[in-house]
Amino acid sequence: MSDHVFQHWLTASENNVGRHSLVIISEKDGARTGIIAELRATVRSHYVDPELTAKRLAFLGAPKTAKLIREHLPTTKSARSGDLGEILATEVAEQQLHYAVPVRRLRWKDGRNMALRGDDIIGIAREKKSKLMFLKGESKSRAALSAVVLDEAGAALDSDRGRPTRHSVIFVAERLREHNKNDLAQGNH
Repeated sequence: MSDHVFQHWLTASENNVGRHSLVIISEKDGARTGIIAELRATVRSHYVDPELTAKRLAFLGAPKTAKLIREHLPTTKSARSGDLGEILATEVAEQQLHYAVPVRRLRWKDGRNMALRGDDIIGIAREKKSKLMFLKGESKSRAALSAVVLDEAGAALDSDRGRPTRHSVIFVAERLREHNKNDLAQGNH
């Protein structure tokens, strides 16, 4: 996670669990205060596209734009925890595992406290400039990591023969097409 806010805030350890990788992320003691502004910007970017934020700032000004952004943020503890888990998992997929996660799913939530259907993370990478590889990721955010939680994550990862669900792939492809990223939506990354 070099050259990223998380390098200064978190430690990550990766272990193999069956055919899956388990990445456990822990906060470094006292590190949060030094990265809080960068962390806010990272979290905000998962809910609202930074270009859209800039346009809103130019049009509406800071107080009205801040109010609009706050309306995206979850208000319940479990929703905040789940969203933060998904944000961290997405950032780890990109920074540590070197997959592109081209769609920030939290931007398309139906409600601020509702979870989205489908796979938590869909990452894309190329192996030696030829083979397209997908990363299917599952995020679990709990106060204590238990075998039940790991089994739940493993079952989600194993579903659909370990591949991203059709629903999730179509969702990502449609979002990419909406942003004129047709080559990536068709696997021409």
